[in-house]
Amino acid sequence: MAAKEFRMIDFVTNDSLVGVSPNARNAELYPFTHEGQDRFFGQFFRESFIFDGDVNYLYVHTAKENLPRASYAQAWLFQQNIDELEAEWNAKGGPPDRIGNILFECGEIGGEAMKPRITVDRTDGSWSWCNYTETK
Repeated sequence: MAAKEFRMIDFVTNDSLVGVSPNARNAELYPFTHEGQDRFFGQFFRESFIFDGDVNYLYVHTAKENLPRASYAQAWLFQQNIDELEAEWNAKGGPPDRIGNILFECGEIGGEAMKPRITVDRTDGSWSWCNYTETK
C-alpha cells in the first residue's frame, strides 16, 4: 500500500477521529483532560504524518501534558472508524488489532522549545516514519 499523508488538524478538530483512554484521561499525575488535550494537540495543528495505510482512528492510551515543559502522547492507529471500532471492541471484549503506533512529543527541553515531533510505525515493524532527524 502506498504511504499517505494525514494532516493533524483533520484529526484534532474531529472528535470521531481521536479518542483518549480513561486511564490517560484520569491519570493521577498529569491527567490528559479535555483542556490538556486541546493545549497539547494545538502544538500539532500545522503538522502532518505519513503512514502506509488508511488511518481512520487514533486512540491515545498514554499521555503527559505538562506544557510548556516536555509533553507527549502515545496512541494506537486503527483502520476502522469509531463505529466499526466500537462494534469490534464490544464483540471481542477488547481492543481490535491496531495497524500502527504514533508518538507525539513537544514542549521545552533544557529551556529550548523543540519542534513538535511525530514518530509513526507499523505494529509489525515493517515500516516507520518520523518528522525529525536526530542530531548529536
